[in-house]
Amino acid sequence: MARGGIYKSEVLRARDRLVSLGKYPSIDAVRIELGNTGSKATIHRYLKEIEEDEANAAAPKISISEEIAELVNRLSGRLEFETNARVVALMEEFNGKEVQFKASLDASRSEAAATRQQLEQAGAELTKERDAAEGAGRQLATKEKELAQLTEQVAQLHARVESAQTHSQSLEEKHTHARQALEHFREASKEQRERELRQHEQQLQYLQTELSKANAAALASQQQMRNDHQQNQALSRELGLARSQLQQLGTQLEVTQQAAQGFADMPQQLEELTAKVLSQEEENTRLRADLLQATQRNLELERQLSATVAADAARQQLTTELMNRLDALRSPAGK
Repeated sequence: MARGGIYKSEVLRARDRLVSLGKYPSIDAVRIELGNTGSKATIHRYLKEIEEDEANAAAPKISISEEIAELVNRLSGRLEFETNARVVALMEEFNGKEVQFKASLDASRSEAAATRQQLEQAGAELTKERDAAEGAGRQLATKEKELAQLTEQVAQLHARVESAQTHSQSLEEKHTHARQALEHFREASKEQRERELRQHEQQLQYLQTELSKANAAALASQQQMRNDHQQNQALSRELGLARSQLQQLGTQLEVTQQAAQGFADMPQQLEELTAKVLSQEEENTRLRADLLQATQRNLELERQLSATVAADAARQQLTTELMNRLDALRSPAGK
């Protein structure tokens, strides 16, 4: 008994297919043709029965040559039929696979085109990011140069402020000395005027007393008065000179006060420059952060570009393999 699903007709068809292919229908070959099913004993028994049936059917009726001719004709017809069926099946299979391969090839080409476009976009974006990074670097260098210049200006302003403070202190000391000298001059002038006024009063009293007594001494008194008048003129000139010096000192005092006012504005300018330096440092810090972000983005874009290039290479390899397989499928059909 054969195993379930194995029949004598199946063994007959398997043997005929092997014979049509020019192969010897051995037990193992028939079993392989049946899909490795059925026991060898059952296949052997069916083969013997088929041979006996064919021998019994042909022996009493026709001669060997006719039997051979009939067998050849029958085998030729069966061979032609099975060959045509095989060719049709192979052609259908080939057409189906060709359609699939063409669709896969079109999809691969579309994906490759999209990948190339992505590569071009990624390259353009990478170039743009690199240009931006270079611009940020140049801007950072410029800002650092400006910061160095501002720092130098701040140092110079500090030096100028210190020099101005020293000059202002010197001017204040000079002004104090000038004011003290002016006060001393005023006191001396006041004492001299009071002394001269007392002397003049005494002289007037003396002249009035002696006028009635000594008319002869009038000329001498008048001469003495002229001398006193000359002294008063000299004192007036000295007083004018003192007033001129006082006016010059006042002018110097105003200039000193204006300079002091200008120096008083210097701390505000220093604060503004310091604020500008701090703002510039913040700007430089922001530029450094932007440069770091641009550098990180460039690294990420380069990693994406490498991954895209690897994917594109894999797709190209897959496309090549598909073309090779398609050519391999076309070759048996051409033969």
